[in-house]
Amino acid sequence: MNNTVFIICSMVVPVVMVIAGAVYIAVVAKKKGSLLGYHSAMSSKNSDTWQFAHERIGRLWFGWGIILAVITAFLMFMLRAETAQSVCAATVGICFFQILIMVLPLRMVEKALRFTFNKDGERFSDSDAREI
Repeated sequence: MNNTVFIICSMVVPVVMVIAGAVYIAVVAKKKGSLLGYHSAMSSKNSDTWQFAHERIGRLWFGWGIILAVITAFLMFMLRAETAQSVCAATVGICFFQILIMVLPLRMVEKALRFTFNKDGERFSDSDAREI
């Protein structure tokens, strides 16, 4: 059986990460309040927090998406001779791992926001800077 469907399914998350990352950096970061975007209490405080969060998440998703795409393509290449059942099971495992990798930067961005801005969304001064 042709494993093309499994290859396509396994590449969805990395491709979405790369596209969303590029869009967040180029478009969404400049348009606070857009329906499209990473909305959290901290990222929505003001234009500065909005831009900071979207540039961070955009860079992380773009870079990690490319890395995930390369790793996934390699794994799927290694599985090309396996049975459809084996490839299906591997694809499910790969997709769960990819989703975990896609969610992880959200926590990282929230942490970076809290170390860069106070609770009112104002940047800490150099004297107030905290260690990450």
